[in-house]
Amino acid sequence: MAKRLAALALAFLLLLFAGCAKREFSLHEGRYVQDETETDGAVVPYLLIWDGRMTVVQDIGISYEPSGELEIDGNLVVLETKYAGEDYRWTFELTGDDRLKFLPEDSSAPEGWEETMTFSLVEDE
Repeated sequence: MAKRLAALALAFLLLLFAGCAKREFSLHEGRYVQDETETDGAVVPYLLIWDGRMTVVQDIGISYEPSGELEIDGNLVVLETKYAGEDYRWTFELTGDDRLKFLPEDSSAPEGWEETMTFSLVEDE
């Protein structure tokens, strides 16, 4: 009886810890646009990710856009850079493969960035 109870307790603990493990999602290179927007490249902001770097395209009429190396820790993706003489930080959470949710509470981004912003990878034609 004690062996069964110990085995049951061990099985329960394994299931509990397995459920607590958070899946890490993938982040591929490419262009990420806001969900529910057109993908023609004219809708801003959008994100360009390549070779461990990110560019935040905020205005298609501006030649310089903030960019830099990405920091990736599990499902947390962070870009810290200077833009227009100011220090900025964009923090995203990977909520699915190639899907980034902006986290304003962990960011210091320019005005206009909202909590509801979610970006997904699009295939450019």
